[in-house]
Amino acid sequence: AVFQIDSCQYNVEEDLWHVQVHATDQDTDLAAEYMEYQKKKMVESNIVLMFGNLLLEMGEYAKAEAYFDTILNSSNPNDEEIACIFFNF
Repeated sequence: AVFQIDSCQYNVEEDLWHVQVHATDQDTDLAAEYMEYQKKKMVESNIVLMFGNLLLEMGEYAKAEAYFDTILNSSNPNDEEIACIFFNF
């Protein structure tokens, strides 16, 4: 299902976000293509690097950098992993 956000408000007293959405069929093809792309990427990618790439896609650049630094400094990454880490940065 694809949802469109109608409104988003933060309630300080409840310390909660109230988000109103409605279901839509708009962009379902785009969402399906994205999901298929992600599935294909998961099959082709290295599981060690997948979490770091997810952080990058979420915009968590500092966390991704720390994760990749940890891989480089505390384990024995293979040449492919090292190349992928440097490619991402």
